[in-house]
Amino acid sequence: NETNGQSSRCEGVMTAANSAANLALASITFAVRGKVQGVFFRKFTKQQADALALVGWVKNETNGTVVGVAQGPAPAIDTMSAWLTTTGSPKSRIDGCNIERETIDALQFDEFVIERRQ
Repeated sequence: NETNGQSSRCEGVMTAANSAANLALASITFAVRGKVQGVFFRKFTKQQADALALVGWVKNETNGTVVGVAQGPAPAIDTMSAWLTTTGSPKSRIDGCNIERETIDALQFDEFVIERRQ
């Protein structure tokens, strides 16, 4: 039983460490190039962000790129970064994606929104 007790304590420590890592917040600023306008890229980006419980915004740029900011738990930000780089909307073609990532102390947005050009 003593060995089992020690094992349980070790698992508890690992769980606590994993929980602490999941609480770390991250922010990405992204710019996606390719066939990303007119293919519902912003709509699918918002759906992905909502599914991952991220906050921020996404919008079309006049140069044909889609840009935005996403913030939330670091593991969810990593998932979003991969999605923006390799998946996108079903009819999109991603030629490139620039992502700048940083650790943040607090979220700067309340929800994830699609911004419209003025």
